[in-house]
Amino acid sequence: MRKQIITMAIGILPSMVFAQLNTFDLSSYKLPEMNRHQLDFNFDLNGKSQILDENYKYTSDLYKSQNYMGGALNLSYSFYKNSEKLQLNHKYDIGFSSSFSDNKNEIKTLDESYDIGSYLYIKSENRFYYNSKSFFEANLLLNTRLHNYKKNYLPGTDFSDSKNIGISIPLFIGFGRIEQIQDCRLALYILDELNKLGKLTRIPSDEETIEFSQLISKLQNERFFDSRLKKIHEIKEVDSFLQSKGLINTADSEYFTIVNDNWDYAITIIRNTGQRISFGIEPKIYSSNYHSKIDNGNLLITEFESKRNEYSINANLQYIYEKPINLYWQNSLSFLLIGTYLESTYGVSASNLDNSLDINAPQITSRLSYNLGFYPNSRTSLNISFAMNYFNSFGEEKYNDEKNSINHLVLTPNSYLNLYYYISPQLRLNVNYSVDYNYTESDSEYYADISNEYIKRNSFNQYLSAGFLFQIK
Repeated sequence: MRKQIITMAIGILPSMVFAQLNTFDLSSYKLPEMNRHQLDFNFDLNGKSQILDENYKYTSDLYKSQNYMGGALNLSYSFYKNSEKLQLNHKYDIGFSSSFSDNKNEIKTLDESYDIGSYLYIKSENRFYYNSKSFFEANLLLNTRLHNYKKNYLPGTDFSDSKNIGISIPLFIGFGRIEQIQDCRLALYILDELNKLGKLTRIPSDEETIEFSQLISKLQNERFFDSRLKKIHEIKEVDSFLQSKGLINTADSEYFTIVNDNWDYAITIIRNTGQRISFGIEPKIYSSNYHSKIDNGNLLITEFESKRNEYSINANLQYIYEKPINLYWQNSLSFLLIGTYLESTYGVSASNLDNSLDINAPQITSRLSYNLGFYPNSRTSLNISFAMNYFNSFGEEKYNDEKNSINHLVLTPNSYLNLYYYISPQLRLNVNYSVDYNYTESDSEYYADISNEYIKRNSFNQYLSAGFLFQIK
């Protein structure tokens, strides 16, 4: 009888460990003070050269030479800071690209083209807490793009350039706090898989689980120039913690493989906990300019120019709710209501055309969305979302010398499903399905480009993609 009781206890113990790990309250984990930096540098250079030489018996010979050289440079920096008083999330991207190509025959150059472009993107979110839950938020969004193209040929030139810049400065006050918990999720996945293979000696307490999660956050926060040395240091620290707590019975190759595998894959999905409500204003400026022309050396053949300048101010109300149900399930809910006043001037000038469009429009935008996420292991995920989008614009627009009242309404309910299923190390399945209904009612030149002709549109759309990723090693 005693042996039977002992055998039953040994059999029940793993399920007890699993039950506790599965029901651990991820919301109880508080991210420690941390600073995370990441710098990515990408450089791409490519070229192509072709020479075609054909000789004919009865017709003219053909000789053609083509050359192409292009390149791109991208620099991306991200920074995340979390402390009792601050939550900062910054991303900076800058990039340059250029290319050159030419076509020649045996005698001369037929054409040459030059292309150069650049962009700058800044997203700076800064939340300042003046007590545990209340905050002031000042953000910056900046997006600029420049592009120039020129093609020289006999007897003329093609030329175009474009400039785009958008700036917004959201200023909010609010209440609540949302924090990332994927480090705690990683800790639970490691413990869960070690338990399934009988590597755990006992049930880790909630305090030990939180302590383990905080160690992971600390390790993720450290920076090394050599990623290999960083990985060695991280796995060594994880092993040292588990050994010091007496949670591991055998530190064999299988044990280290589990830790290493989860360390690489279970951290990639961001999960959050908490709720936050905010209200404020968001001034925005957008400007674009496009110019092109074609000439034959002495005579301008055609020229086109368009300019757009927009000024708007938003009054925003936003609510976000993030709730991890357990290790595997996540609830996400958000609501956004925006009241906007927009002033826009748009002009088009061409050789035989001169049009202008001015608009003064109050707008209402709202969005309600819900997402359910399922993450059974470090690689497989299922996300199902439902959303309702509403947009209505009023006011007045002036197309050339004709004034018209604006009545523009768009209503779009939609749903989305994404499945990423890990079948084996060599085989994965990715499925995306979306369905939406669009109702549009409009008589606006600005929004629908329909020459103020009243229109009512109903559309039903579905999209499905499914594919297997097979990797041969």
